[in-house]
Amino acid sequence: MHLAICSCGYMVGKKIEMHLCQGIDLVKIDRVRRIYNKFNDRFLLKVFSTREIDQIKKSKENQITKMAGKFSCKEAASKALGKGMSNGITFKNFEIINDKYGKPILYLHGKVNKNIKDIISSNVSISHDGEYLVAIVTLILKNR
Repeated sequence: MHLAICSCGYMVGKKIEMHLCQGIDLVKIDRVRRIYNKFNDRFLLKVFSTREIDQIKKSKENQITKMAGKFSCKEAASKALGKGMSNGITFKNFEIINDKYGKPILYLHGKVNKNIKDIISSNVSISHDGEYLVAIVTLILKNR
């Protein structure tokens, strides 16, 4: 089922109670490269899930860009929730998995998944140009 939803909280012909939460993050790809070169797999294991690491390693030509994209999405998702990486929320609470077409999908785990139960929809967008990468995460939440 596909619904037309606008940010004012209306579906076509029917009012629904919801709100939009959005987070954005900009990262310099070289910063992620330097961190990875310094810490190698320790960085990967601290920040990414096993599935994310598998996807990164399968991407032979642009591993650093993949890392930077997933890293930036996690930052943007934490900002969308209004918490940032604090109060026990860690990078591993957010998982970014690309579907078979390459579209990034957000999965929530642990403390974040327990606290945020009213997600109607989420959307992740990543773009990069040169040495910069931007990620935007939009969540549509039911009002409580």
